[in-house]
Amino acid sequence: MNAHALVLAAGAGSRFGGSKLTSDFRGRPLIHWALDAASKTKVETITVVVGAPDDPLIDAISAFAEPRVTIVRCADSWRGQSASLKCGLRSLPADASAAIIFLGDMPLVSRSLAQQLLDAVLAGSAAALPSCRGLPAHPVAFARDLFEQICAIEGDRGARALLERVPGRLHVQTTDPGSTFDVDNGDDVLTASSEGNACGGRWTS
Repeated sequence: MNAHALVLAAGAGSRFGGSKLTSDFRGRPLIHWALDAASKTKVETITVVVGAPDDPLIDAISAFAEPRVTIVRCADSWRGQSASLKCGLRSLPADASAAIIFLGDMPLVSRSLAQQLLDAVLAGSAAALPSCRGLPAHPVAFARDLFEQICAIEGDRGARALLERVPGRLHVQTTDPGSTFDVDNGDDVLTASSEGNACGGRWTS
């Protein structure tokens, strides 16, 4: 089966103050954590969707040195997450059978959870969606049959709402706090610790 990973990295990071994905998180650029998670899954390619030209971000992605990584620029990323998602999906090979979506500002997602979700889709589930104690979690995976529907989404939202309604979806429960933790502002970088409250969305030291 021909599975592919998308890493969405086109956000402006305005609440962070800019340059979020190249900021240091535990000794490496924040974007490297999502790339590392994607690289640990059994995918053919890892496509990173970026927005406006940002040489530091491009340099950071290139420095990850993973041959499966390619970069796609989304000219209308200002329209929101759906635009980035569509750019990424449309860049995948015609024979792609599944996609798994990582967010560039979620550094602590479980590699084993990601592969579990992808395996479920490759085994026949239309989509695989994790939840952590009632909270929507990441990453998410879905089959090619849904690509066209997802590409019809508009605005600053991802595919979750659509995927929650499709027949044949699989819900996966997890207690891994990394599945809900995202870096939104500088405080999240400063306070994230190796021990977190399960599924709290924000970790505190």
